[in-house]
This record gives sequence, C-alpha cells and structure tokens, in this order.
Amino acid sequence: MQIEIHGDAVAAAEITALIESWDQALRERDPAGLTAVYADDVRVFDIGAQLQDSAAYGEQWRACLPWFGNEAWIERRGMQLYAGTEFAFLHGFTRVGGERSPAPADTPWIRVTVGYRKVDGAWRVEHEHASMPIDFEAGKPVPIFGDPI
Repeated sequence: MQIEIHGDAVAAAEITALIESWDQALRERDPAGLTAVYADDVRVFDIGAQLQDSAAYGEQWRACLPWFGNEAWIERRGMQLYAGTEFAFLHGFTRVGGERSPAPADTPWIRVTVGYRKVDGAWRVEHEHASMPIDFEAGKPVPIFGDPI
C-alpha cells in the first residue's frame, strides 16, 4: 500500500500500521478486527448507511462479509495521510470485493476520508466518510477513472 505522508513521521507509521491491520482483518473476514481500530462513538457515513458507533459498524460488516464469499480483498490508491501528534486524516480512493463480487477491474472506486484521534496513546478512527459521485439525471454512480485528483 502506498500512502503519501505529510506531517509527523512517527504518527504516520502508527496510523499506517493501523490501516494495514484493518486491511488484514478484512482479508480474514474478522468483524472484531475491523472494529478494533474504531472509537466507541465513531461516526461512519458509508455509501448506504449512517452509523453512530462502533457496534453498529461491526453489525454492518457482519451483514456484508458473507457477500464476499471465503475471500475478501481491498485495493487503495491516491492515499494521502496528514498526521499530527494528536489528530490525523487520510483521504484517497479504495475498492473492496471478494470471490463473489465483480473482478477488481469491474469494481467501482469510492472516495474515502478518515479522521483519527490519539486517545490514551492509541490511534482510533473518529470519523469515516465513503462516497461515490452520482449522475442524478441518470440515477446511477459515475465511475472514477484515471489518476485521482
């Protein structure tokens, strides 16, 4: 995974490790691992849901994981991390799928922004927003192609 780092290198390394642990939890289809990095009162604005705590986030993943089948994957690009000693945010593009979903080349990219806060020495996700552009006249998503802006 490539992430363009801005700011505190130590914080960025800690957050990058957190992201990698989340990605591994997804590949292992482990809901507890997926929620482990989230604050109890996290706010998640996902493409199809608005969630107000880590328990709801975990329930969403428990409902979604069977859709992936026995294998899940994640791909990221254009990731930029702005890290301070207490707060950080990440933005870029990602796509997620599995053996039951379309091939990666046929899976749409989504925009992701994640806000982190360091609490009692540990980084936690405080806010996450995932979205994709919509063509309102056609009533369907607009694919994100090429290099991110």
